[in-house]
Amino acid sequence: MNQSAFLQSNLPAVVPDLLLRKIAHKWQVGEISARLATTCGATPASLTGRLFEQIFPQCSPQLSPLLDELVRNGQDLTGVKLRLLPEAGSLLADFRLSGLSDDYAGPLVRVSLRSETVASQLETGYAGLIGRSPVMREVFRKIELYADTEATVVITGETGCGKELVASALHQRGGRRQGPFAAINCSAISEQLLESELFGHEKGAFTGAVRSHRGYFEQADGGTLFLDEIGDMPLHTQSKLLRVLEDGHIQSVGSERSRKVSVRVVAATNIPLERAVRDGNFRADLYHRLAVLRIHLPALRERREDIPLLAEHFLQQFNHRYRKQIERFTPEAMSILSAYLWPGNIRELRNLSNAW
Repeated sequence: MNQSAFLQSNLPAVVPDLLLRKIAHKWQVGEISARLATTCGATPASLTGRLFEQIFPQCSPQLSPLLDELVRNGQDLTGVKLRLLPEAGSLLADFRLSGLSDDYAGPLVRVSLRSETVASQLETGYAGLIGRSPVMREVFRKIELYADTEATVVITGETGCGKELVASALHQRGGRRQGPFAAINCSAISEQLLESELFGHEKGAFTGAVRSHRGYFEQADGGTLFLDEIGDMPLHTQSKLLRVLEDGHIQSVGSERSRKVSVRVVAATNIPLERAVRDGNFRADLYHRLAVLRIHLPALRERREDIPLLAEHFLQQFNHRYRKQIERFTPEAMSILSAYLWPGNIRELRNLSNAW
């Protein structure tokens, strides 16, 4: 087995692979696991007592400054990307500050290594959604439960929480995955144009209609249509939507004929539809037809344990896009990110990441 395959598949996730201690401003290997020693073609006994830089001279990032920072701040570090060998893949390292050694009275650090591939699968969560908090696991459970049904789903949550990602996951995990996925924001289109965008129009149906237009229902035929911010849909458009949901037929603006479409509708709203019904802004019959199944997406401040995962995800995403080499967050930076309330939710975190 080559070194890269060994590092990616065999390093344990729990048992420490290294015990490092600082002696005379140099980091020395106090203990090394047999599996890690094997990658160097040596035995643990032959590597014990040697300087870390002598064993892994091309480690990236350099380990000594990282360990010095760990000792200086007195805080453990989790999930730091580390490439011990130039030909091996990256690993995720957990650094645990263990106090002082009895013989040298210097700081001790235990290092556990795990495959980045395995860790990424755990951290990604489900169907491209990032998170492992209990509230997000409930979201994943409902997606899995609702994906194969034909019933409409209403996704609730604040703006910027990722409701379209949930809708896309429902489509990708369901029986319509081979069909198209179309999305329209009902609040971003004027009242006069929304009906045309949803159901299409015929040439000459109104001023400016110089050609026929296929609406979103027709574009999504055989697949899924995501109606974002459905609570802002005008009442007269709501009545046409209700008819489509009841009999599956659409009629383009300016047309005298209707046609059958097969579309699963997933809707989202950041306002309580019950309140909109009470205030007369949303049809009660449409509400009962839509809200067959519900998924609530929590605000980012309600899932703070997912903030480091999301921040790391966006960091790597923009590293790749802008060809940067930012490897990690300092503990202070992550503490600030985790303490912030994020009124703009994940969208705000992503936009901030774009500016790093």
